[in-house]
Amino acid sequence: MAAPVQRHKANNSPTMFEDELPTEANVDNEHVHLEGGGTGDRFRDVRPKWVNPCGGILDDSGIDPDAPPLEDSEIAANAILDVDIALNQMESFKNDFVRSLFRMDFDEMVRTWAHFHYDWLPAYEAVPKAIGAQLVPRQLQALELGATLKKLYLAAQTIAVGLEQVILDRAVYGGDFLEQFAATENKLAMVLCSLQMAMIEKHVEPDADAVRQLMDNKYRDMRSASGRNLRDFVIVRDYINLLEYTHQVLQHFQNGPSGSQSS
Repeated sequence: MAAPVQRHKANNSPTMFEDELPTEANVDNEHVHLEGGGTGDRFRDVRPKWVNPCGGILDDSGIDPDAPPLEDSEIAANAILDVDIALNQMESFKNDFVRSLFRMDFDEMVRTWAHFHYDWLPAYEAVPKAIGAQLVPRQLQALELGATLKKLYLAAQTIAVGLEQVILDRAVYGGDFLEQFAATENKLAMVLCSLQMAMIEKHVEPDADAVRQLMDNKYRDMRSASGRNLRDFVIVRDYINLLEYTHQVLQHFQNGPSGSQSS
């Protein structure tokens, strides 16, 4: 199994920081219409946080030209670290979140709403597994790292679109778990930066960035607290499933062609 390798000239931190986390006091208490339709946050004129999440690095100019190219196993080993951090953070609060709002545990909520999906969140084609499921070898063996990184990056950006609205609404309407969701957004920024750096190492270009307009007005202008809570659960569920998928895929590449998958 490959160990993480660092060969960049300087560390580049994600563009979301703890001292920038929103609070009820620093978020405008109203929705703001975005250009092109939809509602969103007060930062409508600012680049979305999920675009170029590492900040500053847009190509392979940040890679030491004297360093040998990394193997796929090394690229995956670097990227998987932040995925595992994000997974651990979600494990630490998902049950509290669901029990507080729905009076059942997370797994029961997943079973109850297994049929319920939003068409703007990552589809099964992008994340071909259910939450808690393990990929089978034939799914992993068919993957190529460069193309897979591009799909993972876009899927993670799409989740970030939803999380942005979750945080805004919890600040505006005074919902619980604002701090935890802000921490979730921060950890997602780390994952996105790791995937961005992996694509740079692999010399692949990402597809077009996810845009706020992916999330339609009807998922943003939700006056019902119960409706917002269900929406937020679906985003959390699909985010955890994406993290699980990302971990399993990167672990496959980290282990190499002859490596076996482990949890």
